[in-house]
Amino acid sequence: MQPSLKPQPLAYLMRYHRDLFVDPLFWTSCHLDLVGCRFELLKSMEYTQDNDQAQDGQQTREWADFGHGPVLLPPPPPSHPERLAQSCTPLVKLSSLYHILEYEGSVLEERCKKGPKFYFAGQAIHRPKYVVFGRRKEPNQFPDEAFRMFIGYFDYTHAIYGRKDKFQVKSHPGSGNNMPVGRLHEKRLAQITLANWKEDPYFVRILLTIAQLQERSLVSKQHTTHTSRLFMAKWQDSEFIYLYEA
Repeated sequence: MQPSLKPQPLAYLMRYHRDLFVDPLFWTSCHLDLVGCRFELLKSMEYTQDNDQAQDGQQTREWADFGHGPVLLPPPPPSHPERLAQSCTPLVKLSSLYHILEYEGSVLEERCKKGPKFYFAGQAIHRPKYVVFGRRKEPNQFPDEAFRMFIGYFDYTHAIYGRKDKFQVKSHPGSGNNMPVGRLHEKRLAQITLANWKEDPYFVRILLTIAQLQERSLVSKQHTTHTSRLFMAKWQDSEFIYLYEA
């Protein structure tokens, strides 16, 4: 994620762009333009297995000879990366990620099971539903060494249903119905629903929250900038997990 060339000063935005003071789930690309941010796609290295090796491995797993002809063996249970990619349940995805990141000897450990809050003007105004991992604390480590790397994990399902909950139509107090209100809510929900979910401005708020956590955790307070990283998963996408950095 890269800043634009001429971001407006914060004091100017607070005075002349009160439309920024909305629920973080309602942020759009227009809000990012005002604060001078944009997404930049970086190419990643993809690993592809040799077809012959894949076929040989598949035959080894599926067939066995017990002296009376080949017998079809049940497929092995899915690996944790496969469960992370293919599961439709956020809790299953999260459990798989724990196994991937917190293996024996890993340098990472969970830091915040319930993601930290976002602060503005000294007040907590929002708490995204995510978890944060950090560098494992070790003996004889510099005080700030364990706090210089934080990485969050967010399941996009929480953003989808979080926005829908904001526009949940309440029942009519009388004998009528709230269809007009329902149509208005659907229209407003469509206005903040992105065509490209991978560039959701809500991710910026989570990255800022992680940076704030770093700032609060450091002892020396000598760092003026922080690098925030965020893993993102979506149950409809069974091929990739996305990494954001700011």
